[in-house]
Amino acid sequence: MNITFEMAGLFITASGLILGGLWAILGRLDRIWAAISRIEKNYVEHETCEKRRDRCPCMSEVEELKEDFKRIKERKII
Repeated sequence: MNITFEMAGLFITASGLILGGLWAILGRLDRIWAAISRIEKNYVEHETCEKRRDRCPCMSEVEELKEDFKRIKERKII
């Protein structure tokens, strides 16, 4: 099979169209992520959330309730 100039030109054109399409999509994704980052003002990392949860005064009550549920399950009252 001989490669002609038409086949080479078609390959280059198709490759250019694919790369151009990917470039356009990636440009839009950047704009979308920028818009999302502006919306998420109250976002915190998981580590920060864990630290805040440890300092929460109600966590001792939650732990007590968990222990109560464990005791109730052990007695098979439920």
